[in-house]
Amino acid sequence: DEYAAEVREQEQLWISRGVTSVPTIVFNDQYAVSGGQPAEAFVGAIRQIISESKN
Repeated sequence: DEYAAEVREQEQLWISRGVTSVPTIVFNDQYAVSGGQPAEAFVGAIRQIISESKN
């Protein structure tokens, strides 16, 4: 099935990038928050990304 092949391809891509759990939210293709996290985890990640982008 063509869709299954695409899903497997994407699965392998994200596994190769270190994603091992669902959900995993990826920011800017380089920062990730894994698992079911409270809103504060996302706020912290976004603040860190903003801080690093200013430097």
